[in-house]
Amino acid sequence: MKTIKMIDKKSEEFGTNKLDQYYKSEIIPPEKKKYLADLKASVGPFMGIKHTDNKNSYMMDAASQIATLGLGFNSAPFFAPIFHEESFSNNPNSNKFRKIRRSFEGFLKRKLGWEHLATTFCHSGAEANEIALGYCYKRRVNPTAKKVLAFEGSFHGRMQVSLSSTWNKAKREPFEWSDFLTEFVPFPNTKDSQQSREFNSEWIKNWENAPLKSFNPDLVPSEDTFSKIEWEMEKDSLTKVKSKLASGEIFAILIEPMQCEGGDQYATNRFFTALTAMAKAYEIPIIFDEVQTGYHLGGNFFWHKQFNLVNSKGEDLEPDYLVCAKKAQIGMVISHCDEKHVEEFSVASFFRGYAHAFSLDNNYSKIKKIEKLCSEELDKITKTYNRFIDSPRGIGLCFAFDVKDQLKVAELISKRFEYGLLYYPAGTKTLRFRLNTGFKKEDIRFLFSQLNALFSEVFLNEKIEQSMPSRDENLVSIENKKTYAWIKFLHKQKHSPLDLENTKKEILQIINNDEYDFEIVSSSNISNYIDKIMTLQTKVYEPSRQTSKNIFEDCANDNESVCLIMKTKNELKAMSFSGPAALFREEKGLSDHENLFDQDCLYTTDTTIHPDSAGNKLGRDLKYATIAIGLARGKRIFIGRNRYQVASSMFDINLSLGAYEVKFCKNDYNDQIRPNDVIHYKIDLSNSSEFSNFSNSSLALGESQEYLTASIDEVENRIAGINNKICLSNFVGSSFLDDINHLLNLAPDGLRHGYTTSGQSECV
Repeated sequence: MKTIKMIDKKSEEFGTNKLDQYYKSEIIPPEKKKYLADLKASVGPFMGIKHTDNKNSYMMDAASQIATLGLGFNSAPFFAPIFHEESFSNNPNSNKFRKIRRSFEGFLKRKLGWEHLATTFCHSGAEANEIALGYCYKRRVNPTAKKVLAFEGSFHGRMQVSLSSTWNKAKREPFEWSDFLTEFVPFPNTKDSQQSREFNSEWIKNWENAPLKSFNPDLVPSEDTFSKIEWEMEKDSLTKVKSKLASGEIFAILIEPMQCEGGDQYATNRFFTALTAMAKAYEIPIIFDEVQTGYHLGGNFFWHKQFNLVNSKGEDLEPDYLVCAKKAQIGMVISHCDEKHVEEFSVASFFRGYAHAFSLDNNYSKIKKIEKLCSEELDKITKTYNRFIDSPRGIGLCFAFDVKDQLKVAELISKRFEYGLLYYPAGTKTLRFRLNTGFKKEDIRFLFSQLNALFSEVFLNEKIEQSMPSRDENLVSIENKKTYAWIKFLHKQKHSPLDLENTKKEILQIINNDEYDFEIVSSSNISNYIDKIMTLQTKVYEPSRQTSKNIFEDCANDNESVCLIMKTKNELKAMSFSGPAALFREEKGLSDHENLFDQDCLYTTDTTIHPDSAGNKLGRDLKYATIAIGLARGKRIFIGRNRYQVASSMFDINLSLGAYEVKFCKNDYNDQIRPNDVIHYKIDLSNSSEFSNFSNSSLALGESQEYLTASIDEVENRIAGINNKICLSNFVGSSFLDDINHLLNLAPDGLRHGYTTSGQSECV
C-alpha cells in the first residue's frame, strides 16, 4: 500500500514561492500559512497541500479548520449546495429556500425543546453576537443600561461590542469605547470535562431570589460532600455577577458554555443553572455563545443542553438567545420570538450548514466512538508525559491539555508542521484539538503517535521515528475523482439531461468497477432476482425493516420506476428500488405528502447493501445512478425515508443531493432498536424560474449572472471551494489566489491591494 505523503520542506517551499508572488505585489498581506491548499484532493481529516504543480502532499487537520469541518474534507453532505440554484444566485427568497429554512427551524426546535423559535442569519459568529446584543439592548428593562457582562477568558469575535466583550486585552483595548466598557467577572474554570454536579432545589431558589433581602450568598448547593475549591470559585463569580446586575448598568450577559479561545475552560452545570436563574430574576437577557461549541462539538448538539438547566420548580431554564457559527457555516442567532434584523448571508453556506447539522446529528454514535478512542489515547499520552503536561479534558469531537512549562507552547506550535499536524494553542498554556467524523480509528492513532514523537523531541530532547498514515493514496485519489465525477455528471444531468442510453453509458463509465455488474431491473427480469432480493433483505435488516416481496414486484412492474442492482457472478450485493410515489401511499407518513401524485416524483422504497460489500460505496453509486436515470426520464422530485441515526450513511448520500427533512416521525418502528424515529426527506431538482438576486452573488467575480448560460465546466470549477469551508486567514489555494489577482487588477493601480474576510466584522 502506498500511503499518502505528508507535508515536508518541499511542500512549504512550493507554497511560499507561490504566495511570495502575491506578497511582493502587495495584492494581499503576508498572513497565510506557508502551504497552498488543494481542496479537491483533501479527504476526511487530511488537507491536500500542493507539493509541486502536479503532485500533492497532506497535512492532518487536527483543528478541523478551527472547528468548522465537523464531517471532514469532501464529506458527501457538503456537496448539497451544488444542487440548489439559490446557491449560485444567492437568492433567499425562493419558495424552496423558505421551505428548507422552515425545515431547519423545525430541526432546531427539536434539538432545543423550545416552544417558539426564530432565526436571524448573517455572515459570522461576531456578527451574530453583535445582532443578539442589539436585540438585548432594545429590550433592556433599565433604559440607562449600556454595558455587557462577560467573563474573563472569553472570546466573542472582532466587531464592536463583541470585541469589547473579548477578554484578551491586546485584541480589545485598542478598539474600546470608554462609555461602553464591558464588565468582566471570573469564569469558574474546573479543567474537568465532567461537568455534572449535584445541588438541591433550595439552592437554585436562593439564586432566583438574588434581588431580594432573603438571598443568602453562603447557602451551600447540597448536603453531600463537594469540592470546596470548586464551590468557592463559583461563589466568587456568581456573587460578582449579582453585584454587577444589581447596579442597573448591565443590559446583557454574554457567555460561552465552554470557553474555547480562553483555553478550553469548563464550568459546571451547577454554575450555569445559578447564572441563568439569576439572569431571569434580574430580567437581564442571557446569550449563550455557541459559535464553536454548537453542532456536536461536545456530547449534545448544543453544548449547554448537557447542563440540563431547570429552575427550582423543575421547569426548563432557557437562554434568551443562542448564537452559532463555524459548523453552522453562517452566523446565526436563535431566539424565542422574531425580532428580525436585516439579513445578509451566503445562501450556499446556509445549505452546507443545513446538511452539516443533519449529518452530525445522525452520526452521533460515530462521535461517541471518536470521543472514547481519544479519551483512551489522551489518558495514555498524559501518563507518559505527566512531568510536562496535565489537565487532560475533552468531550465529543474536542480535547485539550495544559503544558506545565508555558515557554514550551511556542515550540510545540512551531514544530507541528514537521510532524504533519495542524492544531492551535488556546489561552496561555493550552493545546486544543478539534476532530471530525472523518477521523477513523487508525487516523486517531496516527495523530497520537505523531504527538508522542513530537513530545519526545520537545520534552525529552530525543528524536524517535515518526509514524506513517494508514490511508492509501491511490484509493484516496480514485475515490475523490469518482465523487467529483458523480457530482459533475448529476449537476449536468439536472440542467441538460442525456437520453436514457447515454445516461447508462455515463453511469457505467463512472462506476468502472470490474468486481460488480450493474443492471436495471424491470418487469422483464424481476422474476430472475426476486428470491435473491428477499434473501439479501434477511441478511441486512431486522424483520420490522424488511420490505415485502409484493412491493418489490409492484415497483419493478411499473414502467416509471427505477430499480437497480449490483451483483457478482454468484450473489446479489446491492439494490435500490424507486417508483412513483402513489404506488406507496400506504407507507407510514406518506399519505399526506405534497408530491404523492406528482408525475415527476419518485419514492425510494428500499436500498440494501450486502454486509460483505459495506464500505465499497455501492449505496452511493446506486442512489446517484437512480437520480441520473430519473432525470433522464423527466423526474425531478425524489423522496424517501431514512431511519434516524440507524441509516446515517444513506441519509448522508441523500443530503449530498440537497435533500431536506419534510417530516420527522417519532417511534415509527415497532422494534427494540433505538432510536426508532424516521426522517422523511425530499430532493427537489426542479430548475427554478423564480427571480434570482444576482446582485448578492455567492460566486466569485460576479459569475452568477451568467450561471444559467455558462458552460457546466465553469460552474464545476467552483465545486471544491463551495463545499469545503476553510479559514481563509490561514490557508488559500491556487484558484483563490488567481481570482483575487484577477479581481484586484480590475482596479486602478493605486487600489490594487486587498484582503479577504468572512464577513462584515473582520472587514471592519
